[in-house]
Amino acid sequence: MRNLYKFLIVIIALTFIVFSQTKNVNSFTECVKAGYPVMESYPQQCRTPEKTFVEGGETCKFLNDSMRLFDAMQIAVASECGNRLKPYLENSQCNENTGTWWIDLNISKEGCNPACVINVTSKQAEINWRCTGLLQ
Repeated sequence: MRNLYKFLIVIIALTFIVFSQTKNVNSFTECVKAGYPVMESYPQQCRTPEKTFVEGGETCKFLNDSMRLFDAMQIAVASECGNRLKPYLENSQCNENTGTWWIDLNISKEGCNPACVINVTSKQAEINWRCTGLLQ
């Protein structure tokens, strides 16, 4: 009988842990970081016990406009940024003050940390070199 009680306590504790972790998952990126399975589809999908998140489904909002990260990636690849984007799970962010997606680029230039900046309203992309110090 004691073993049954111990078993039930372990099951309840594990259930609590699983459900408390999924409450903190609100995006594809958070789902992947939490260790949930990623399906090989295009775009990729990550599934928690309660919800499925689509890669690039995060949305950047500005005034009356909005753009999903997935759409920003497509605009970036078709622009001067080309195929030089770093993997965007860790290297993208929305600036809702300016209405832009910022995605880090895989370009080496001393003193610079370039990013592709995609405007949510105009749907245009350009490289921002984000350089520090004196350039030569």
